[in-house]
Amino acid sequence: MANVKPFLGSVFETNAYPHAKTLRTSFVRKLMEAFGFLSGNWDFKGNIFSLGLFDYLTLGIPCLFHFLRGWCERKKNTNVLSGILYYLVQGISVLLVGLRVVFSVVGILAALPIVALVHWIVAKSKEKYEITGMGLQGYECENGNCNGSLTTLGAVLAKGELSPWWCNQAVTHPHKIELIEDPNDCFRVTIEPQCVAFYDCRKQPVKSQRTPFFIAAIEPSQHQAFQGLLHLNYANITTLSEKNVTPLTQLLRR
Repeated sequence: MANVKPFLGSVFETNAYPHAKTLRTSFVRKLMEAFGFLSGNWDFKGNIFSLGLFDYLTLGIPCLFHFLRGWCERKKNTNVLSGILYYLVQGISVLLVGLRVVFSVVGILAALPIVALVHWIVAKSKEKYEITGMGLQGYECENGNCNGSLTTLGAVLAKGELSPWWCNQAVTHPHKIELIEDPNDCFRVTIEPQCVAFYDCRKQPVKSQRTPFFIAAIEPSQHQAFQGLLHLNYANITTLSEKNVTPLTQLLRR
């Protein structure tokens, strides 16, 4: 079923820092997000999972065929007329997908200079928040056990496959830079009264079985580093702090 919530919902993630996603993501990811803004989320069979600008400009006609195709698919074996209608609707749905792709590609090409300009403008602010956030001090953990040596989030992320593509701004490392990956695709946090725990969703997809790879204490000396992460909504830390009253909520918009 199509998701009819406003398509800007995925662009502005938080109220405190609505431009967090613009700051956090790479140029390639920004183009991908712009494509999704224009086209919505769909597949080549005509299924629509969330609406894009194309759906609004076409007055929801693609959605109508999406639901009609589902109805015809359920009824196509009941009589000949339903079967014929199914293939007709399926053909129109595929045609609409083609129009959606053309519209989105043309839109991306037209918006390319604007996206490039925005990316260039926010680059300095992004670097400042990244370096500040990567300086968060805490303890590296493995299989639920934390070692006793104080380190930084950036140093831990720079090891092995943990590193997000932008971590090289804070810590020099030889690992491959992933231009498409958004840190929020990989990492999550839980905020406790006295600490914040970081988790890697790629290695531990089942939430109930996750163990943190880094734990940082919430104390005044760490506020600046946490603010760097909050400005980026890193690992959805800002989203959590807005939805629930946490020790970090007081740091929003400082």
